[in-house]
Amino acid sequence: MQKEALSVVTVKTLLAVLLFAGLGTIIVGGGYIIGEYSKTQNNKIVKPVDQETENYYNLLEEKCNGDNCCVSSLKTMRANNYKEADKNGKCPVGFFMNMMKCIASYQWCEPIGEKCIKEGRILSIEERLAGFPCCDGLNQRVHYDLIGDECVLEDIAICINCPNGECGLGENKCNCLEDCEEQIDTSDWQTYQSEKGGFKLSVPIKWDFSERISSTEEGVDLFLFFDKEAATSIDEYDYVQLNIRIKQNKLDLSMEDFYNGKQNTDLFRDARGGYKKIVVGGKDAVRFKEKDDIGADVVIIPLQGKFIEIDSANSNIETFNKILPTFKFVELADTSNWQIYRNEEFGFEIDFPITWKDYIEKSKENKTSTNRDTLKEYNYQYIYFLHPQRIVGFAIGIFDKENWLISEGWKNIGENEKYIFGSVSNNSASPDNLFMLERYKESLSITSSFKFIEN
Repeated sequence: MQKEALSVVTVKTLLAVLLFAGLGTIIVGGGYIIGEYSKTQNNKIVKPVDQETENYYNLLEEKCNGDNCCVSSLKTMRANNYKEADKNGKCPVGFFMNMMKCIASYQWCEPIGEKCIKEGRILSIEERLAGFPCCDGLNQRVHYDLIGDECVLEDIAICINCPNGECGLGENKCNCLEDCEEQIDTSDWQTYQSEKGGFKLSVPIKWDFSERISSTEEGVDLFLFFDKEAATSIDEYDYVQLNIRIKQNKLDLSMEDFYNGKQNTDLFRDARGGYKKIVVGGKDAVRFKEKDDIGADVVIIPLQGKFIEIDSANSNIETFNKILPTFKFVELADTSNWQIYRNEEFGFEIDFPITWKDYIEKSKENKTSTNRDTLKEYNYQYIYFLHPQRIVGFAIGIFDKENWLISEGWKNIGENEKYIFGSVSNNSASPDNLFMLERYKESLSITSSFKFIEN
């Protein structure tokens, strides 16, 4: 009986112990769960903050003075441990400013982290101020709206994949001409490239062209494209189809100030067809319609220290519109280490690259030639320059203006009061002689370096 009683007591005691332990576990466990739950808000565990940080947010809360917008913004700051932006709304590097869309909101600084702007997305003002980058492979560019054929500038930025050979998301010919250039059939046209002007463009195959330098008040380089078949008189300018002028802007004037009454012309006032902003060669430009009595259009491209004018002259507008998209800027040849040839008699100089060292100069000669079309004779002088290997050479001809009008095959490279200067290059090397082919290309750059000696 005693053993049985003892067993019962032992069992009861054991049960009591187990029961007490179980309740303790439940109490402790429940306390852990409640404790952890109390540390979460919206299923997000909030890390405890130190007293200094707590005092920082308490002080900001006092400044809210009960304003709902201010208090709500502070809750976001406190929950994420964000700090207030400075008085100018600026944040440290690696952070961007954010706020609620209400007047009394605090402005706080959030870490940029991995955030980037995806393709085709326009950046908000906040994102631009914060310096958000475009995602890998994308570029940030000024955004234009394309309305009809007109590019309308918007004061916003966009992230696009330009250039990549495809007119992609968010791209148009205004913000990515490289990818979205209109495909115009100019397969039967010729490409003209000017080392001196730093540009190239396509023009009809039958057009001739010349480069000229004149010492005017504006320091103008003139590039003429003309069609002799369209001439109605012997006046050379009568058959100019297109001209390009590069005017020096020595005083760094705005376009409005530069063309305000310059040469008795105010383009912004006098263009009968008005003007609009466009993009040419990837640069912002302005097109003036019907700027003169013959109804010609002119496009002005402002660049650092100069303006480029592209004038439709006597060409029809349809041809002019086909030419404009082909206009591209090219890198100017580096002539810093070239050798200068100076001719005091005729007052000009040209530059030779190192690959033309020890070039051969033949004495000038008087020459009489016959125009194959008109059978008229014309007289001129010339100076011939030959590469040391005697395969490639070029000549600079000196004409009076009467003889120049009936000359043929010469490229106008400059003129002064007395003479017109022309150039012609020749290459007798075989097509597979790449070395001499490069020398021939250099001969074109040499003649493009032609300039008059300043008195």
